[in-house]
Amino acid sequence: MENITYTGSNNNNIFFEITSAVSEIFDDKPNLNYMKKVNAVIRLADGRIIYIKADKAVYNKLTNDTSFIGNIVATEADNKITCDNLDFLLTENLIKIYNNIHINNEEGFLLADKVNINMLEKNANIFMHNNKNKVKVKIQN
Repeated sequence: MENITYTGSNNNNIFFEITSAVSEIFDDKPNLNYMKKVNAVIRLADGRIIYIKADKAVYNKLTNDTSFIGNIVATEADNKITCDNLDFLLTENLIKIYNNIHINNEEGFLLADKVNINMLEKNANIFMHNNKNKVKVKIQN
């Protein structure tokens, strides 16, 4: 299928629209949609808007959860995130970002292995896979 769009929301006023240039559904996994050349818009309850572009995504039609894969660029206000993987988990009100994370904004940048963002509580937990490594943060003057 070509030029597919999915839209939806949850009970916490989080809305989304996900589009793809190409999409496949396989008989053995009819609830999963394998998408290529993906764009998404997520509107949070507080009015913030997150834009996501990715090479691929897997969208679950039952839960509305989506896993974005490859060359991901996500933007929100002046924040720009690049990474290899991003999971938009509407069922948990959570965004999980992992693998090659670079977060840039006007104030500086952050490098980490994993970031979990709670969409309701507006907080983030930042991790490194190896406890010996440290999250790298640079604040610009």
